[in-house]
Parts: sequence; structure tokens; C-alpha cells
Amino acid sequence: MNINRHMRLFSSLLLGCLICTSVWSQRDGTAGLFVQAGQASTPNPLTTVPTPTSSGPAACIHINNIDSLDGLDDPDNVVLDFFIGAGNELTGLSWDINIATAGVSWLSDATIQFSSSDGSADPNAFNLAPGFGQNMPGAMDFSSNGIVPFASIPMNNVVVNADGILRLQFFESFDDVSDVPDAIWNEAANSSVCPGIFLQCSDQISCGWVVDLAPPPPIPSLSSWGIWVLLLLLLSAGLISLTGWRDQRG
Repeated sequence: MNINRHMRLFSSLLLGCLICTSVWSQRDGTAGLFVQAGQASTPNPLTTVPTPTSSGPAACIHINNIDSLDGLDDPDNVVLDFFIGAGNELTGLSWDINIATAGVSWLSDATIQFSSSDGSADPNAFNLAPGFGQNMPGAMDFSSNGIVPFASIPMNNVVVNADGILRLQFFESFDDVSDVPDAIWNEAANSSVCPGIFLQCSDQISCGWVVDLAPPPPIPSLSSWGIWVLLLLLLSAGLISLTGWRDQRG
């Protein structure tokens, strides 16, 4: 028996266990349901308000097969930009979504950052982890059961810049495997407000039109063919008028 060889093997296994224990000891789940400027907030219960009925169209973001890939600001992450109008403010939101994890990734790891076009540099950017507290793998629906006003948390509104961009970044608070999806986002089977994510804005009309991809109808414009047809009609009308004028003189 080679005692030295067995001792080396035992030492390697012990070192591996210590490293594994160290990594998992650092993984204690998401800090809170909401995190803004390093401050975690998990109101229990959440204060919600009913869906507005007279302040513009419903600003629903549909969530279908969106990958939750890597840590915050990784270039592989899914980033969605929505034009909600220059200077508009995100003042609240609701969520009715489903998270399905891959491998050993936890439901609480899947996170969305909401910000202006400045991304993480936005002082009012905040992170939402709908699966907060679910420190385990699986697939589950999560609902806010109404619109959560930021003032009730309390939390600052997200104020977009002059470019009018509201940015959503999907990321993992703890990245189990780099460059492959740790979770998939979808809409919940049933919704309390609307499928996916509802945005409550200071200018709800602008917010709703753009998110729903149903802006006011544009001013009609003539195609190049239409312009040629119009010119031909005008030319024909002019020739007819000129012929009639000559006939009268003759």
C-alpha cells in the first residue's frame, strides 16, 4: 500500500470539500425582494393598488422564454430597452411571471434590474427578485397580486433620461454556470394584473402606448408610386383644361 499516495488523495478531497463549503457559505440567497442603492427591502405584506382604469392603456411587458444567464452587467445578459417618453418616471409595477431554473440554480437567483439607459450607473436603478426566499431549484409562478407603488416600500422612482429609455437587464445574483441559462423567465399561468410585468408611470399614456407597441397612428405618407400617379393626374387635368381653353378660343 502506498501510504503517501493515499495521504495526497485524502488531502485533495479535503481541500475540495473546504472550497465547496466556502463557496456555499457565501451563497445565502438574494438580499431582498427589492434592492436599490445597496439597500434591501422586503415588505411583508406588499402594499398594492388596483389597476388604473382611466389613465391610459395598460403598459404590459410580455415575458416569454427570456434567459437568465450571468452576473449583473455581463455582456451575455438579455437587455431590453423600452421607450417610455423623455423624463417619464417608473413609479410602480406588478409581476405575474414564471421562473424555471436549470440544474442546481435557485429560484431566488433570477433577478431583473430596472434602470434608465445609464444601467447600473443609474442611482435609482433597482433589482427585483420575484423568487426571493425560494432558495432551491424548481419551476414556480410568482405574483405581486396587484401593482406595488414604490412610495409604499419606500423606494425612489426610476427617472428616464432625455432618450426616454427604460432598461431591463435579466441576470443571476449568483451565477452557477457562466454563459449558459441558469433559469428561464415566462409569464405565469394566471395573472392578477396582466401577463408578465405591468409598468406604472407618471405619464401612463406615453408609457402604455410604447410598451404595448401601439403608438398613435402616424401621419399618412405617399409612396413614390403614389407621387407619380398624383403627378400624372395633375398633368392630365392640366392638359384637359388647356385643350378646353383652346377649343373655346377657336
